Amino acid sequence: MFESLPEEVRDSLINKELELAELKPLAEKERERQAYQEQKKREAATTHRLLLEFGVAERVGYDWTPRKMNIVEEDHLDVTCEFKVNEPKPVSHVNNRVIGFCRESIVDIWLPRMKDIWNRANAHEDVQRSATGYMMFHLWTGNMHRDGTKPISITDKWESDIGRLFEAGHELINSIEKVEAGYSHIYQSEGPSYMHLYFKANYYPEPKSVSNWGTGIKPIEKRKTFDIFTAAEPGVPCAVQVAKRLWPVDLDSPDESRHKEANESDLDSIIKRAGDKLCIVKPHSTVRTLKDINDYSDLVVEARSPVKSLSVIDSNCIYLLHFNEHVGLLENVKMQNRNQYYTSFRPVQKYPKTKKITMCFDIECYFDPDKDQRHIPYLCCACFIYDDNVGNVVEFEGRDCVAQMIEYAVRNVGEFGLNNIELIAHN
Repeated sequence: MFESLPEEVRDSLINKELELAELKPLAEKERERQAYQEQKKREAATTHRLLLEFGVAERVGYDWTPRKMNIVEEDHLDVTCEFKVNEPKPVSHVNNRVIGFCRESIVDIWLPRMKDIWNRANAHEDVQRSATGYMMFHLWTGNMHRDGTKPISITDKWESDIGRLFEAGHELINSIEKVEAGYSHIYQSEGPSYMHLYFKANYYPEPKSVSNWGTGIKPIEKRKTFDIFTAAEPGVPCAVQVAKRLWPVDLDSPDESRHKEANESDLDSIIKRAGDKLCIVKPHSTVRTLKDINDYSDLVVEARSPVKSLSVIDSNCIYLLHFNEHVGLLENVKMQNRNQYYTSFRPVQKYPKTKKITMCFDIECYFDPDKDQRHIPYLCCACFIYDDNVGNVVEFEGRDCVAQMIEYAVRNVGEFGLNNIELIAHN
């Protein structure tokens, strides 16, 4: 048949076939490139989500995270089963709507990587406690992480831990099969959802050198509303320097403990001695060095702090700065001018019979490309509705604007004798 065609037609078909043969490897490379870019986008989205998980609480001015010591991430692992290099034998679930890992692949391919991260986290010396780690499955539909298993803590019994991980995965799959309406994004998606294996290990270092705060740090750093004692003496633990600064030898003091040099050598002992007049602060999540700390809006209160707020500055309190494995003190503290919401209007006088308060609010943020491009708040606007009556509109400015708004809302609700408020956010 081919031989019977005119020579010009045969030459044309041959040239076309050669062109297709040349383009085929290029097309395959392009598909591989797109697949790799898609994987990187998902990894970036996962990293961004985790940053938000650990940073959102700080943006409102108070960190509710029940951490009692500084945590440093050793490393983490985040891989998808979508690509054969990660999962040679993917397992299909829910009529091919969900693709997951097989246990053999995790044990053979990824367990050595997880063990290496875990061992490095446990190898650190001069730590406050042993390392911790967890692993879990995330389920991605399209470009979004929508579902996941509970975290599985690491116990050094790896086979058992992986078994618990797959049990949690089966629970998630069973839930998807039984409650179809709750997972409509999976059933309505054009393509399958893919499991991601996520593993993370942390360690807990003791506070160390002032060099962790940056370079060129002075013993006393001056700011408008406070001074910072940086505990910068080399070779002396920062906790020891802070204790001696707080409780110097005073032979004339009626307190006999002041007749001897302070012997506190760690953060816990300082907290114990300071008692309920101690406020432990740390920098806002966007702060990288001490030079970025300019006023109270750059600070948040740690969860274990006896004093829970920076809204009122008490010169009789001890303000301990805990930042990047190092501790210092805020001294000569002064109240920061903050008059955004002090007006003569009192809602409780205008609407004294109010039974329900609703706060509609919006938060304006900006991106800082030098600091992980996080959302950094600078302005809040809140409208308060008393039953069905639109009341006052209040604005709050500064990096702690969210904290100001919440403090105002709590005080406002308290004046009415109520114990809850409805929040409506515009995202």
